[in-house]
Amino acid sequence: MTATSQSTGHIIKYDKKLKCWVYKDNKGNVSGNRPCKHCSKPPIAVKVKIASDLSVTGKTKWKYALIDACIAPIIKALQKGNIDMRGSCCGHGSNIGDIHLQDNRYLIIKKTRDYAHLPCVEASCGIAIKFGVPSLFP
Repeated sequence: MTATSQSTGHIIKYDKKLKCWVYKDNKGNVSGNRPCKHCSKPPIAVKVKIASDLSVTGKTKWKYALIDACIAPIIKALQKGNIDMRGSCCGHGSNIGDIHLQDNRYLIIKKTRDYAHLPCVEASCGIAIKFGVPSLFP
């Protein structure tokens, strides 16, 4: 069985011969800077805190990670507010995006007009506004 995942909305798979992740559509090495499948913007390098349980060394560390461009301002604001995260994804136009917080809560990323019936729109906007990030939800 081949391990599969996604990177900026593109399907990727682990190539056992090459011992690396490759894009399914062109077999190219996953460099992490391929533009988003939905908005065509490349990811942005953001300095983030890596929790010890996610770190190869087993120690908490800071590093630059490639973050989806449309949610990078929110990630920066959360880091500035000392809110630790485990991962994030904007959804790339095919799914609801999320930011996975260290305490296992999730912030949902969505457009109000598409998902107004779900209760977390106000909470997501409130967090963005609280940390000085313009709302992504028109």
